[in-house]
Amino acid sequence: MVLLRLDADGEWMQVDQENKQEGDLYIDGYLKNKIDFALEQQKKDYDAGGIIVGDEGTGKSTFASNIMLYATKGKFKPTKHIIKDHEEALKVLQEVEEGGAIMFDEGYLLFYSADVLTKNQKAITKIFSIIRQKRLFFLIVAPSFFRLSTYFAVDRTRFLARVYNKPDGARGYFEYWGHKGKSKLFRYGKKKHQYKYPLFRGRFTKCSLLDEEYKKIKKETLEKAFTEAGPQKKELTPHQLYRKIRDQAIINGDGIPHKYIAQILDLSVETIKKKRQLMGLTKQNTLRTVAVSS
Repeated sequence: MVLLRLDADGEWMQVDQENKQEGDLYIDGYLKNKIDFALEQQKKDYDAGGIIVGDEGTGKSTFASNIMLYATKGKFKPTKHIIKDHEEALKVLQEVEEGGAIMFDEGYLLFYSADVLTKNQKAITKIFSIIRQKRLFFLIVAPSFFRLSTYFAVDRTRFLARVYNKPDGARGYFEYWGHKGKSKLFRYGKKKHQYKYPLFRGRFTKCSLLDEEYKKIKKETLEKAFTEAGPQKKELTPHQLYRKIRDQAIINGDGIPHKYIAQILDLSVETIKKKRQLMGLTKQNTLRTVAVSS
């Protein structure tokens, strides 16, 4: 591992470990070279994306934050550059500068193969169209590589890193695959979800960015993931929607002659009378306390 420090010009310089100061960054030397190559590709009008995976408690966020800190030369801010869901993605992408960096946290379920078929598919496609235009360096943090869709796992990212713990529980270990190795792993490792034949393995250390504000972001992300993964409210059919609007109009029409309501809704006066009777509506009713049928 190499120890880096930002100099007066905002560039990373290597320093001796004996002279370590607060704010210095440890990074694996091989990983540093790979990130440098990705950043060079970014300068050639490409975007550069990577995937960080690992089981819960292995340090995915720590590892990803260290990479983001290095790639942005210390400018990465969790509250500003982390995207938790598609609703805030466009806002963050509008604010980030061209050639900048962003991170999609693990609650961002649209990357999963089962989720990209939902109505939000257009949103995620639009988001990645903007990413390509802005030439961003980006990381996708997810629990599992094999649960991602092929588009993100193979086509739109350049490297994969898996964070893991040793059998004795020791943290701070990772293994790395480049673009070709990542694609091969996705094809042949998906059946048994086995991570084999990494290009190299390395170590990482804690990240100073993991403060209370960042933990709050993680909590919000987790809650969002549970909400989106849970049962979804069923959308009304056109007929059900018409009935709901019709009944609400009848309820809100207290004091209006039946013939006018009938004309507006294209119903007979007798139908309006019957429906008002079924709803328990009389002149004495307080209408907005009546439940609407669907």
